[in-house]
Amino acid sequence: MAADIGSIQVDFVGKPDTRFNALGAKGLGEVAMAGVAPAIANAVQTFFNRVLGS
Repeated sequence: MAADIGSIQVDFVGKPDTRFNALGAKGLGEVAMAGVAPAIANAVQTFFNRVLGS
């Protein structure tokens, strides 16, 4: 569950960051993906608990 992750602090930088790429572009995609892996793991565990009855 995404609530298990805790708080995520996001800082916005007003200038390009050319260390990462030549354009200096930045993204926020990682923040949205933070809860995906735990949600999939939880779904798989729930499925196997119901199928195997453990």
